[in-house]
Amino acid sequence: MRVFLCGHELGLGFVIARRLVKQGHTLNVLTSFPNLIPNLTKNGLSPILGKITDDGPQRLLAKADAVIDTEFPSTFPKKRVRIEQLRPSLLKRAFDFSGRVLIVTSHAAVLGDTGPIPATEEATPHPMRGFGWALRLEEEMSHPSKSRALIIRPAWRIHGRGQSLGIEVLNNWIPLSWRFKRGTYIGPGRNCFSAVHLEDLAELYCLVLERARNARVIHAASENISTKEVAASIHRAMRFKGDPKSISLDEARQLTPIAGGLTKSHAVSSDYAKAKLGWTPSRDSMLRAIEDESAVYAMSKRRKVPAPTG
Repeated sequence: MRVFLCGHELGLGFVIARRLVKQGHTLNVLTSFPNLIPNLTKNGLSPILGKITDDGPQRLLAKADAVIDTEFPSTFPKKRVRIEQLRPSLLKRAFDFSGRVLIVTSHAAVLGDTGPIPATEEATPHPMRGFGWALRLEEEMSHPSKSRALIIRPAWRIHGRGQSLGIEVLNNWIPLSWRFKRGTYIGPGRNCFSAVHLEDLAELYCLVLERARNARVIHAASENISTKEVAASIHRAMRFKGDPKSISLDEARQLTPIAGGLTKSHAVSSDYAKAKLGWTPSRDSMLRAIEDESAVYAMSKRRKVPAPTG
């Protein structure tokens, strides 16, 4: 199969592309960075330089059997988003009425606060502030056409090589725990967020290309972690005595400007991907990465040297 891939050509896109090449597919990878061309070429990924609207990429799109866009569109700092100008919309227009496969990437923020029970693909979306346009984009991608449009909603946190743990962990849970000398969470700590390892996520994109037959939304989460579990992991890694500590929301608001957001749940269920597509995520839990980061942070504080960031 000839596959045209765009998005995260240094990260998720690169991992997916290498997997597909090993499986015997022919790849073209879109990039806007000339300095990446040698490495992409060395890995057999046939890079094309430019934007999706340029003549060269358009010619390759016309020949492709499938397109994968691994990147959730970045709209910052726009206040008004015109979804018809976003890359997934442009790809859909190029593929409409062709019967070919189009895989695009959305975001778990479309669901809003899920509560502690992981949301399935059938859950009613309640987009977080600033993500209403993403739901409209999903609806446009799902509009009937002859192309097979598949929308992947990755877990709230993607971890693995080159991935950040996010500001919730790095700028809040780890420093708060160090401040109190206890793993720290807010209230009962039952709110959850989903996570997935980069390699497991790449595997799912490849399975969707191979096995998904009908246009639909597909969730990609290998685990759902409560903030109380996060606190326990940090507590253990920093070698604190006693038990993790709960603080009230009012107390948390005095310590961090995003305290309210730290009590929300962003948990998704991947039962469909596991049961219907045979997805079997097997990499380490994100808790392992949190423990590693927490141990480094504690060591730097005890030695009174600057803690690493990112």
